[in-house]
Amino acid sequence: MSLLGLPLGRLLDQIPLWHRALDRAGVPGELRSDYTAAARVVARRYPAGYPGARLALPPAWQPHICAVGAVAIHTDCLVDVPVDQCDPQAFHAWAEQIRQGLVTGRAEQPILRAALHTVNACSIDHAEVHACLAGQAGRLGMRGYATEQDHNDNTDRSNMPLIRILSAVCGVPMHPRNELAVRLTADAAQRWDDLADLADDLRDGLLTIPRPICCGSTSPAPTWRPGATPPRCGTCWHTPAPRPARPSTPPRPHSTRPIRRSSTSAVLSW
Repeated sequence: MSLLGLPLGRLLDQIPLWHRALDRAGVPGELRSDYTAAARVVARRYPAGYPGARLALPPAWQPHICAVGAVAIHTDCLVDVPVDQCDPQAFHAWAEQIRQGLVTGRAEQPILRAALHTVNACSIDHAEVHACLAGQAGRLGMRGYATEQDHNDNTDRSNMPLIRILSAVCGVPMHPRNELAVRLTADAAQRWDDLADLADDLRDGLLTIPRPICCGSTSPAPTWRPGATPPRCGTCWHTPAPRPARPSTPPRPHSTRPIRRSSTSAVLSW
């Protein structure tokens, strides 16, 4: 098995040792197991990308990125569930633990303890954490995007706060000159992820393509049950109007002039 053109075993040998990354990040001894638990969460969620990220990113960034990533993954797992299985109470209880942890600096879950230490060590604005939680709360029970603006709002409310947190973790401040480029990249990544998960999301009762793009309608959300085969767009929301016929063009009059045979056509015919 190979990854990035190298045998996997050889590639893993090139990854800096985890304890060295913890040293570079300044993680105290009592929190090292918490950061290790966070790294395992990220590795299980992204088994293909984790070795490459460990190899490419500076060691001092890696523990803090894993801490933020583990909390983001756990939060997403509470929100990104089939519509009929969504439990808002589980999300709100987890969000309250994060809010209390920001105030007290203490938590029971290992990944949350690591994330709280990262928030303090990297001077992450608490407002960004609250904004990220608010954006995820807006996704609870969501069945799709009624308009393109709804999709854009989801990117602004859910993705951009997390990106700003990760930017602070890496010590790269967001600047108006590059924020637009980051926003466009986040939007493209979200659309790519939506397309990759489209089949599974439809089975769970979620349509992640804005309805005007899907079928040119802003009608109410589809009514199929999660797990059932979704109907076609034309029978689900509306019947698309037939396209107008192209106007017929009158035939060109026949020319009576003699056809001159050019030297090029003579060569080609020869």
